[in-house]
Amino acid sequence: MKRIFYTCWFLVIVLSVSVLIGGKIKPIGKRFLYQINGKGDLYTFCMVDEFKENFLVKRSANPKNNIASSDILTLGDSFFNSSIESFKAPQELETMINKNVYNFNLYVDDVLLNPLVYFKNGLYKSSDKKVLILETVERYSVNRIKNYSNLYSVSGYSTFERLRMKLFNNADMEYFFKNNVIIGPINKKIKNIRFNLFGEVDNRVTFYSENPKMLFYNESVAFNKSKKKQEDLILYADKMAELAKELENKYNVELVYIIIPNKFSIYYDFLDIMYSYDGFIPKFQNLLSERGVNYVDVYSEYMNYRKHDDSNLLYYMGDTHYTTLGKEMLLKSVIKKLEGMNK
Repeated sequence: MKRIFYTCWFLVIVLSVSVLIGGKIKPIGKRFLYQINGKGDLYTFCMVDEFKENFLVKRSANPKNNIASSDILTLGDSFFNSSIESFKAPQELETMINKNVYNFNLYVDDVLLNPLVYFKNGLYKSSDKKVLILETVERYSVNRIKNYSNLYSVSGYSTFERLRMKLFNNADMEYFFKNNVIIGPINKKIKNIRFNLFGEVDNRVTFYSENPKMLFYNESVAFNKSKKKQEDLILYADKMAELAKELENKYNVELVYIIIPNKFSIYYDFLDIMYSYDGFIPKFQNLLSERGVNYVDVYSEYMNYRKHDDSNLLYYMGDTHYTTLGKEMLLKSVIKKLEGMNK
């Protein structure tokens, strides 16, 4: 009996150490992850075969530009840094306009994307005027705007804080435990059985459409359904105007702001639910216009496409990000905006 106890205890220790190493040391953990035959962040969450799709992820070239030699600066989230079936948006933009574009490296833990962090930590006030294209997805726009102010700390995370977050944030260990080569196949099988029998998917993507097939991220749906007071929108627009003014006065940089619509904002009609879009992006952009803040209206471009064509998807079925068509439409809108600013 004692031998069985010690054996079980030993196995628990081995499993715990394995999960710790696999979760925290990425080069080692990657070797023991279950390789899901399909792509897309939402598909990876739910692993339901019905929503599986495969696409090529392109490896972008190493940055060759520096800030001083670049006309355009870009700072964005995973949309601007997505290389699904095409290069990252800044690299594609540079090719299209034949001008140097510098894309700020996105610190994984600087989730609020405050550009003042990057400028304070090394960007000098250039004698040549530059343009900063600041991009955010709709679902995170409000939280990020709250941080776009010189009233907030812009020092970024200290080395100690980064180490603390790395050690005590256990999301990476949980992911490795659920998706290693032993548990992963079992987990995938169970998820497909649950979907086929009960129509259940992962709690991060409980909204889905089967005709046409489309997965929706819960965070996006929650943001869209949340109430947004007009007085709050006015406050957020004021903060954006303050940011634009500070960038211009301190760094000689002109701001261009982009909100990428949530997939749910564009394709909510795929779902059989009682919902209509609250118009957050158009309302907020009108407030920006009143304050003289430059922006690119991606939402209207996408909705006009759906109204007059709609033959191809603007977002991937099993991913939160836009397709190559959606990215191309965005970049053309950016170029049109830049040309208008130069007149």
